[in-house]
Amino acid sequence: MRKTWSVLLMAALLLLSVTPRAGAQIEGAKSIIAGLLIAPNRVVFEGRTRVAEMYLVNNSNLRHTYAISLANFRISESGAMVRIPDGEPVAHRADTFIRYSPRRVVLEPGKQQVVRLQLMKPTGLADGEYRSYIVLQMLPDPATADYSSPPQEDSESIKVNLMPVYGLLVPLIVHSGVLSASVAISDLSLVSDTASGAKALSLTLVRSGNQSVYGDLVVDYVGTGKPAVRVGKRSGIPIYVSQEKKSLNISLTIPEGITLSGGNLLVRYLDPVSQNDKKNPTLASANLELP
Repeated sequence: MRKTWSVLLMAALLLLSVTPRAGAQIEGAKSIIAGLLIAPNRVVFEGRTRVAEMYLVNNSNLRHTYAISLANFRISESGAMVRIPDGEPVAHRADTFIRYSPRRVVLEPGKQQVVRLQLMKPTGLADGEYRSYIVLQMLPDPATADYSSPPQEDSESIKVNLMPVYGLLVPLIVHSGVLSASVAISDLSLVSDTASGAKALSLTLVRSGNQSVYGDLVVDYVGTGKPAVRVGKRSGIPIYVSQEKKSLNISLTIPEGITLSGGNLLVRYLDPVSQNDKKNPTLASANLELP
């Protein structure tokens, strides 16, 4: 496992070095905080797994310090992540039986650090899915910080510079006992992006069961008597146990010479692990017939 992620990260860094945009999507890795590459982008304990590793790589040309912690969040109706205050009861949280180290990392440019997590699973833990989040924050360097706002003054007229702290969340999931989940795709319709005017596909993912689902959405245009053409994709879409539905739009890129008239749009929600294992990856599918 450790060797596999090391190879993945070295390949990812090579790709980033020749890619104009540092935010390029790399399978199995996530780069959200400036200069930080993370793999994997979600940690799942299931079966007999008791130990997991997460790799951090500083892909910038500056030294950075990162703080690592565990926390719980709820998802608002708008889809925003809202942190649950410490001390407030949280159902099916995972952080209470996870140990991890280190809790602060200083990375020189191009260096990597392994974060080790251990599951201390309680005896008799009820069947279900338990979820918290690994919080990674890039701490500002007072010597080089780029202040995003002018100095503020407190009640005693002492000037205080406010330095932004950037961070990201990595889902931490523990599976216990018998779990099952199913997902369906509904409410398909073509819409126009209000800003660009480009076509997009609106849809709703509907989940049931006691387990989250995670997958990639792909959209193919299937014309009459013609081979399917990929016109849309959106990767890494989760629907957690706390959610029953997720509505979203997928931007469509129509190749030259293709007109979305007649035929249909085939939408599939695919399990990324099954795709890699060459198994049947389809979790759900639906068709939208076009006039």
